[in-house]
Amino acid sequence: MTYEMKAVFWGVLLACVDWGWGQENLTFDGDVRDFAISDRSVYVVTDDRLYQLNHDFTKVIKRDTPNVVYPKQEAPLSNETYPFKVNILLPFIKNKTLITCGTTKCGYCEILDLNEISKSVHSENIEVGSLDPGDSTIGFIVDVGTNSYIMTGRLQSRVRKACANSDQLLDLRNTLEGQHGGIFSDSDESTTPYIDARQKEKFQFVDGFQSNSHIYVFSNVPQERQVRVILFKSENSKTNTLRHFQGATLKCCGNTERRELLSSSVIQGSGGLHGQVLWAGVFTAGNTSDPINTVLAIYNISSTGPQLKYNDPDFCYKGCAEALPMGTTQDLHPEAVVFRYSSMTSVLAVRHNSWLVFFIGTGDGQLIKLAVDKAYKPACPRVLYNSDDDRRVFPKMHLDPVDRKHVYMALRNQMVRVPVAQCSEHKSLKDCWSAQDPFCGWCESRCSFQGDCLQPSAWISISEDSQQQNMVSYQVEKSSSGERITLTVKVHLNVNGTGSLTFTCNFFNKRGDLCDRTSPAPAFPQCSCLFSSDQLPAEGLNVTVKIRVGKQNLAEKLMLTNCSDISGPPTSALSVRNPRSVMLRLSTII
Repeated sequence: MTYEMKAVFWGVLLACVDWGWGQENLTFDGDVRDFAISDRSVYVVTDDRLYQLNHDFTKVIKRDTPNVVYPKQEAPLSNETYPFKVNILLPFIKNKTLITCGTTKCGYCEILDLNEISKSVHSENIEVGSLDPGDSTIGFIVDVGTNSYIMTGRLQSRVRKACANSDQLLDLRNTLEGQHGGIFSDSDESTTPYIDARQKEKFQFVDGFQSNSHIYVFSNVPQERQVRVILFKSENSKTNTLRHFQGATLKCCGNTERRELLSSSVIQGSGGLHGQVLWAGVFTAGNTSDPINTVLAIYNISSTGPQLKYNDPDFCYKGCAEALPMGTTQDLHPEAVVFRYSSMTSVLAVRHNSWLVFFIGTGDGQLIKLAVDKAYKPACPRVLYNSDDDRRVFPKMHLDPVDRKHVYMALRNQMVRVPVAQCSEHKSLKDCWSAQDPFCGWCESRCSFQGDCLQPSAWISISEDSQQQNMVSYQVEKSSSGERITLTVKVHLNVNGTGSLTFTCNFFNKRGDLCDRTSPAPAFPQCSCLFSSDQLPAEGLNVTVKIRVGKQNLAEKLMLTNCSDISGPPTSALSVRNPRSVMLRLSTII
């Protein structure tokens, strides 16, 4: 299978630079290990502290991560103290709590008040994530039946005799004390269900999420250098959810294989036929000298084919020693490869109307915005942010869940909040349209976000089609008899609620109205003018087109020339097969 290289922009990025405006940043006293966001706060974890910030970073609450005391088992008896290193950070919005789990001597979890992290709700010594801070851990909230659980994944690189050290690769943990077994329990009514790995090697968990009734976990398998996805269907219990799963191998991309996943993002609200789930991933070939070492690809992960049940080549339900022989997985190939670059590290996908907008972090500290239309054709990428010292962008980024106008990203010991667009910078409809930004549209007298337009039906944005060179395009045709000419004008705009939209077109020559009465009525987004070919003199015809879209007026000047009336040797511009065709010369009035 081959793939068209739709975008190789790494040498072109400086042509579309927007960085340096509107962002807020905050520097911490240690590197960011993880961060999460709720509708009121941003939570940031470093080695020694947990921070709670408001969305614009103007209010900061610090909490030192606790030291956990263990009684020493050997003489002389005393207490041993170990620092708490957080590797799972989960805002549990429904319960208004913040779940933190991580490493001490063994494992430790603490639940805090979501709105005030200085208030501890519950704590206990329990192994939920990996015990070694360098080992891979994943954790995210899922809904199973009427319960919410933590889907946790971990792989231990070494065994500690003093700790339980369960070999479970993936399991479901309680979020509430009232659930069967109590808070953080992994047991079900009659068993303890979990997913195991056939090869006890160091898996790397990359991402996990729930989309409707399905749960997805993505990981890198180093032994064969493959990217794997496991799909679970949320049933009425932990056991029924985990025991039947599907697996697939993600192939990327074309002739140059890229066998490692760096970052991923589900495309929320994918919709489409049969409720398809679209997902985007950044894949690397592991060759840092390659100018297109990393690619951004879109996959349809709605279904991974027939259920594999117990014979997946890498994973199995409960003890792998008792599982059936290894089977094979389905290979998933991308729907499209939309971006290629030297050093992508992270991606966040946002759907806005019919557009997909990708925010891409890089190894040299850039935040790039890439808009992709419904045909997966990318626009010119724009650099929204560029760090001063080439700090690597953290693999995870978040969109502000309240205003949806800012992206949060981490760069070493910094958090940065970057606007997704600066619509107010564009002072005219033409400038607003020329930005080709799905977030920006013209609202009566200004360029704005859609949500900031007081009359949503008045918001005029770029077309849902692939990128256009001009806001207005034209087509000219002669009838088969040669007696009539049709001039068609199309505006490449998108307007909400076109049913009540004012849309008119008027065509004028120097004598007045050009069109005859048989011209069809305008129908957004195009209108046509029919006139006699006798009105097209040998020297050409100057036409003025006045267009009204809502409250906006556009004016265009055209020169129509009949190519059949031009003598002399043909040129490349005049080489037409139909001697009655009309050549259109266009100039635009600003």
